[in-house]
Amino acid sequence: MMLPDLVSGPALDPSPERGRRMPYEGAALVSVVIPTRSRRELLARALQSVFTQSYPNLEVLVIDDGSDDGTAEMLASVADPRLRSLPNEQRCGAGYSRHRGAGLSRGRYIAFLDSDDWWLQDKLWIQLEAAEALGRDDVVIVCPPACDDGLGLGIFVVEQPRLRSGQPIADYVYAGRQATVLSSCLLVAGDLGRRVRFDPALRVNQDTDYLLQLERAGARFHCVDKPLYVLDTRRRTDRISFDPALQQASCEWYVRVSGNWSPQARRGYYLWDLAVRFASSGRRWRGLRYFVAGFSFEAGPYKVLRQLVRVLGGGEIPPALKRLRRGLWPYRFKPNAEVSASESSEERAGSRWSIRQAREP
Repeated sequence: MMLPDLVSGPALDPSPERGRRMPYEGAALVSVVIPTRSRRELLARALQSVFTQSYPNLEVLVIDDGSDDGTAEMLASVADPRLRSLPNEQRCGAGYSRHRGAGLSRGRYIAFLDSDDWWLQDKLWIQLEAAEALGRDDVVIVCPPACDDGLGLGIFVVEQPRLRSGQPIADYVYAGRQATVLSSCLLVAGDLGRRVRFDPALRVNQDTDYLLQLERAGARFHCVDKPLYVLDTRRRTDRISFDPALQQASCEWYVRVSGNWSPQARRGYYLWDLAVRFASSGRRWRGLRYFVAGFSFEAGPYKVLRQLVRVLGGGEIPPALKRLRRGLWPYRFKPNAEVSASESSEERAGSRWSIRQAREP
């Protein structure tokens, strides 16, 4: 089967400056783990973005968690020999699927991709170069996302804080201005990823929990400070991120893992996580209480105001305000040819993307 070309178009033209050499000698195998359930069309887009990676030495493990929309038939018709379709015997959730996929992987590195997200063409190439430059077997490479909010205004990015050397993961994810670190951005050293895996029983806060596990195992985190994947931020019924039924599970997870967190990270969990969870379930007053408990000037006035609007809006920013924000502060991709001439060729080389120099207030 020829997968639909869902990731091409004028905005996604590859950079003519990208070199053709492999990131390192030996062309090590990368295992790509994709959990999915009844997302046939979105999965096709994700697979297209993987099979068209500029780094080709891959195995792609799709863990189908009981799809009933023709996903199995679509996977069976894909002719690419790099694909391994591995259905679960029963529905067990995304955490179990990632846990199982990592255990069945054979690569020197393991990368994860949610079936509703997709990678930019040089995602693995750039992360592999970073991993090999570090030369360690405990490395985890992360990157910020670009976002697609479904408004038809194009892909955009928002500025994230830099990951400081030795910074606790809880602080990076929750404290201050907050960073978005999800499974679709991860490249993990293979032996580490097979030894430290997603909690198969956890239904909430799965990505952050996995990062904390890796941190406890001594992983060395490195952030490539450019967006290499697209996060689908549209609100859909098949997403569990803010399922109101999981509020209590998230609170129990927090109590279990936050014993050594800083006060800033604890407040950030209230502000960025619980406030929206409760607002999404219609309990806006409770959401506001967590917003106030987590309020911090370190988050910056723009992000705090945006989060307040989300809480008041029942967990969602109204589309009209999204359009206004996008018009005032357009973080959008543009081809490298449009990058300011002040940027050096070294800064541009190896990447398909640059970001407009707009700044959040």
